[in-house]
Amino acid sequence: EEFPRSALESTGSERVVQYRDEILPLIDVAQVLRQSDSSSTADAHARPEKIASESSGADAVQVVVHALPHGHVGLMVGRIVDIVDETIVTRARSRRAGILYSAVIQGQVTELIDIEAVIRMVNPELLEQLRPVKPSRSA
Repeated sequence: EEFPRSALESTGSERVVQYRDEILPLIDVAQVLRQSDSSSTADAHARPEKIASESSGADAVQVVVHALPHGHVGLMVGRIVDIVDETIVTRARSRRAGILYSAVIQGQVTELIDIEAVIRMVNPELLEQLRPVKPSRSA
């Protein structure tokens, strides 16, 4: 998906966007991985001044919308290069938090993101928050 930067909003320390009758929480993947590399686990939600696409001066933010069992989360990326369906033959273990492994895809070494790990690094409760609340029973 691509959203105009002006569509991004804040709720507390989180960045969100209205998406298909939902409030879509946004995670800046580059910021999370940079913080992971520097061993910092501070809040990695994108802030207005630190959105991935802002460094390129883009008026739009590119977001990969990931479906969870009871909601969605948006992964902000610098740019979407391509979407491919390919069998992975060659891969190597990763030692970076948030990365499943590296693989050769269309002739290029590519890191595959561990989406749940990235979400947990930002806000471990986010996965729980997206699950439906069970109604309480009265006796």
